[in-house]
Amino acid sequence: MQGIVWLSSYPKSGNTWMRAFLANLLSDQPGPLPLTEVQKICTGESLVSWYKMFFGEDFPTDDNERVAAVRGEVQKRIAGLFKIPVFLKTHCYLGEAHGHQIFNMDVTLAAIYIVRNPLDVAISAAPHYGFGIDESIDYLANEQSCSKADEKLVYEKTADWSLHVKSWTQIAHPGLLVLRYEDMLDKPEKTFTRVARFINARKTKKQIRQAIKNSSFRTLQNLEEKESFSEKSIHSERFFRQGKSGGWKNTLNDEQIRRVVRAHREQMQRFGYIPQGYEED
Repeated sequence: MQGIVWLSSYPKSGNTWMRAFLANLLSDQPGPLPLTEVQKICTGESLVSWYKMFFGEDFPTDDNERVAAVRGEVQKRIAGLFKIPVFLKTHCYLGEAHGHQIFNMDVTLAAIYIVRNPLDVAISAAPHYGFGIDESIDYLANEQSCSKADEKLVYEKTADWSLHVKSWTQIAHPGLLVLRYEDMLDKPEKTFTRVARFINARKTKKQIRQAIKNSSFRTLQNLEEKESFSEKSIHSERFFRQGKSGGWKNTLNDEQIRRVVRAHREQMQRFGYIPQGYEED
């Protein structure tokens, strides 16, 4: 069956970790896959190379309006390259950009969506974007937020954290699996087994456990130290930094916490992210 399985999340929410798990699960190797192999098995939708492949080297991949106009066609052509489902990473929200739907639902088979506490996203995104904490909090609350195109990637419209989460998760669908980053950390076997069953991977418990081990955060950090990682931000020393939850407790001050909660209360409440003492503000 041809089509796309989306691996979606707001930036710095566990998308690459999920890609590593899936790549290791599907390849079923005894040891961890190199990061370059992970990128091949679970690739990105926003790669400039897709647009150059389909529309020629002269296609203006830094022209967001042109990209938006052909994005759905690019996705259709990507799906057509494979006789089996293709896993594509995205950080776009599920909506429109420049008058065009971002996602081509005609070639969409399913989606795995990862949500992470925005209090932790704010501190993780800051070094990734080269922001201070307050600037990062503002970015998460800006409905117009989008990444900048560069030589590797076309732009992605993330929108604000709440809209991103709501757009992907507001309607329950059998083809949608919604996961919390915190459950990936705290209950890895249960959570990743759900993923394996969702994509109909015929793997044993032993194979799933091995894939979890081969894609652990510590393993990914070691791989990055050995071979580097092409998706690392120019603003940060490493891509895989801590891989923890609750770091906001030692980083954000009271006013910063309140700003995040005020901006995202509805979606935070849905996923159990509002800290004690901030239920009403």
